Amino acid sequence: MLYSDIASLHEHYYYGRKNPLIETLREAEDQYISDLATILFAERCEVWSFAKMVSHVARTTEIFPDVVIDVVKNKEGLIDNLVSESGNAKRWSVSKAASMMIAFTKQTSPITFLDIAKEINQVEARLFWRTVLGARKRITKETFLRAVLRNGVDGSVLLRGRLLGDNIELHDAIQTMLHSPERFSDDSFTIYVPRRVKAWRNTVNLKEYNGGLCQLIEGKGSRTIEHRDDCVVEKSKQGQIYDAFFPDEPDLSLNERLSRLSGLDVLMPVAIPSWSTIEDWAEKNTVRFPNTNPYDVQQEGAHILVLDYHIHPVRLSWYKAGEIDIELGIEVLDGTDYFQVGSVKTTTLDEMSYVYRALKRYDVNELPNVGIKYELPAHTCVVMSVSSPSFNSIGMCFEHAVFHQIENNMGITDLTQLVDLMVME
Repeated sequence: MLYSDIASLHEHYYYGRKNPLIETLREAEDQYISDLATILFAERCEVWSFAKMVSHVARTTEIFPDVVIDVVKNKEGLIDNLVSESGNAKRWSVSKAASMMIAFTKQTSPITFLDIAKEINQVEARLFWRTVLGARKRITKETFLRAVLRNGVDGSVLLRGRLLGDNIELHDAIQTMLHSPERFSDDSFTIYVPRRVKAWRNTVNLKEYNGGLCQLIEGKGSRTIEHRDDCVVEKSKQGQIYDAFFPDEPDLSLNERLSRLSGLDVLMPVAIPSWSTIEDWAEKNTVRFPNTNPYDVQQEGAHILVLDYHIHPVRLSWYKAGEIDIELGIEVLDGTDYFQVGSVKTTTLDEMSYVYRALKRYDVNELPNVGIKYELPAHTCVVMSVSSPSFNSIGMCFEHAVFHQIENNMGITDLTQLVDLMVME
């Protein structure tokens, strides 16, 4: 099977002629299925980021990365420029294309983008570089898998195992279908699927959900899936492992699964520290509230703390200076009236100084006496943003509120409404 045929059919698929590619996949011999998954979906490859490819191009051509970025602008522009380097094709087989893609992305040999360009034409190059750079797929993994089903495995397997859309680890599904299809008939058999995560909201009681546990993951970004001999691990781009799945032991809890991975950078769940601590962490990193139950593809894998869901613009109604902090009164709108909902304190001297500097423009007392509450007049609307994971509808106040900043570009129309807090999820 020639790579050029697949690349051409892939182009036709994008422009609406879908049947030729589907029929070719359906008729493909067993030996090519894994290679097709590689060249279409980067299975067994390491998808490169825009920055990594820019660095590679700059190093290969001996020019500065900034110059490359000025030329290509974005990922699509980078792909177009990589494609333009290609010329005559060397008639790669599908297997050859897959092996070259794996070798290039994993850099198991000193292959450059120019070496690839000399071997493939522009149609082949467009598919190659789109896959390497993780560009938006023109065919879903589910469509691919349905086209290559064989050995008595039918579409009901996909529904039962939630092998839908692009949320599929094709390698496991393909190998099982080709070499041990009878396992699909075993109700206890599960193919690993990266489970969805949800933004955490206060309707989820974390004490009940997972015993009040979290994982503090360095950095932000998408997860990385790694297949090992006896398990599949989920880890961050920095290499921190926070979940694992053992196909032959599906009843293991999260702690039991992670405990099997001794000697690695494993993030065991820990008790949730103070809310201010995890909110500070979540500014540039990831706070994960994991599902600690045995792996179940029907359940979410975790809830994630997303600060944007918990930041509220409110009115600063009064302030009171302390020795090393300043307490700020919080009001929201109840219809068109102000409604008091507690207070928040600054946590550092820098924040305290920042508040006084910000208040200068509002013609209020810049040097208040310690312990004296200063009320802002009703006609003065100073908007500040605070973050809070939940609103206490009994005490009518934000819980674990943290001061963020004074919002000089906001006014009364931007204030949070009380009714929205009462139904806040």
